[in-house]
Amino acid sequence: MLDLTCVVTDSNFIDDVKVYRTASTWVEGRLSNTTTNFNIYASVQALSPKEIMTMPEGDRISGAMHFYTTTQIYRTQVTNANVDGYLSDMLEWQNKKYRVKQINEWGHSGSGWYKIVGVYMEGA
Repeated sequence: MLDLTCVVTDSNFIDDVKVYRTASTWVEGRLSNTTTNFNIYASVQALSPKEIMTMPEGDRISGAMHFYTTTQIYRTQVTNANVDGYLSDMLEWQNKKYRVKQINEWGHSGSGWYKIVGVYMEGA
C-alpha cells in the first residue's frame, strides 16, 4: 500500500485549523456539554462538482470542504449506555466554521490519516 501520509503532512499543503470538540455527559439527571478547542494541521481542499452533487441540497448552498489530517476527528457518537458521547467536531478555517459531516479513515496507509467533509455553518 502506498503511504500518502507525507503528502497530508507536507508544510507546502497544510494550514492551521482550529477544532471545537463538545463532549456530553449526564450530571445529576441533566445533560452537560463541555467544549474544548485545539489546533491541528490539515490540507484543506474544495469538493469536486461530482461530490457536491451527492450532498443534500441544503448543504450544497452553504458549501463544503475536504480536510485531510493525521489527527482523529469526531462525528456525533454515543460512547456508552448512559448516552455520554461527543457531538460532531466543528472545524474553523479562515474564520469560517465547518460541521463534520463525513469521515473516511485510512489507518492502513502509513501512520494513518483522515479525509473529512465539513459543511459550512453560516453564523456559527
